Amino acid sequence: MGEYFNNKKLGTGRQLMDVSRNQLINEIKFLKDTKQCNTNYRTLENYLDLKLNFIFRFPYEEELNNSWDEDNLVKDFSFSVNPEFVEIPHNENTLADICGDTYKLPFCPLSKKAKELGVVKRNDSNISITIFGEEYSEDNPDGFTLFTCTTCEKIFCIDKKESLYVKKLLNKMGYSYIASCIKYKNSEEMISMAKELSEYATKLDINRDSLTYTYQDALKFIKIQEEEDDRNLTLDELKEILDDKKFCCC
Repeated sequence: MGEYFNNKKLGTGRQLMDVSRNQLINEIKFLKDTKQCNTNYRTLENYLDLKLNFIFRFPYEEELNNSWDEDNLVKDFSFSVNPEFVEIPHNENTLADICGDTYKLPFCPLSKKAKELGVVKRNDSNISITIFGEEYSEDNPDGFTLFTCTTCEKIFCIDKKESLYVKKLLNKMGYSYIASCIKYKNSEEMISMAKELSEYATKLDINRDSLTYTYQDALKFIKIQEEEDDRNLTLDELKEILDDKKFCCC
């Protein structure tokens, strides 16, 4: 079922592939600033509900300055990765073109199952993946990048270690902007630490500013500290940092 707003197509179902989340936020701000009908921006705000797990278009640099009425025309961006550094899931059924004919295969030719059956990619061992979009959820309020296997179109996300490899690869290829937008999905451990840390930080601040620190604040704090230390930090280490200085995500 198509999703439309004032005759502009946003996407289909929960996949809003015709608009990036930033474009949606900017349009809501425009409607509020120009004091247009409340129903307009409130309808759009529904798509920002993290409980609904909407998937948005990847924020390509060429489309950043597009007006709301302009169509996004950047084609899907694909690149090859080493499967030893990025775990890529595959669909069980895939259509493949061979000598002008289309065949339905019970596996992706790039999958481990295919390799076990003797299917070998002759030119190189890398696998082409395509950027699909960005998904936002309650556990991932800052979003995470979605990719697909270019051959079988299986959608997947990457973890922190894999994202470091992908970012380094894209930077080396000259795609620094795209690299800067790549985001990993938070692990269960990260989610648990952020929830506990937000409660801990709020208790620490009760006698100071009586502020409440959110789960999203804690996530940002953890990622900033781990980037500065260039390593994963334990919950106890993060708490010690909070004890030494006022919790700040700036």
